[in-house]
Amino acid sequence: MIELIKKPLFLINFLTGFIFIIAALIQIKFPPKKINSLYGYRTKNSMKSQESWDFAQLYSAKLMLRFGAVLALISLLLNKVRLSKPEYEVIASTFIVSSVVILMINIVEKELKKRF
Repeated sequence: MIELIKKPLFLINFLTGFIFIIAALIQIKFPPKKINSLYGYRTKNSMKSQESWDFAQLYSAKLMLRFGAVLALISLLLNKVRLSKPEYEVIASTFIVSSVVILMINIVEKELKKRF
């Protein structure tokens, strides 16, 4: 267990991927029924109509499931990588996770604009 703490490049990406997978499964199983400001994929485009809302919830959850698996896979591939300082690994992991989140949002928003 102590060894994992010494591997932020692995740990951050793996835990984030795992959390994405769990959150996606919850959202697929219990999608928000009505447009709200508390739960679900909430953007201006997703909240335009009930139809766009319903589509965005399922589409974003499926995408989050895939990207969670990708993050977990990335963490396994980077498991042996060691940067010179743990702080650099935290920065690299933050960059990877942020890039994945930005990519997911862009994909969902493009699909919403295309369909609605």
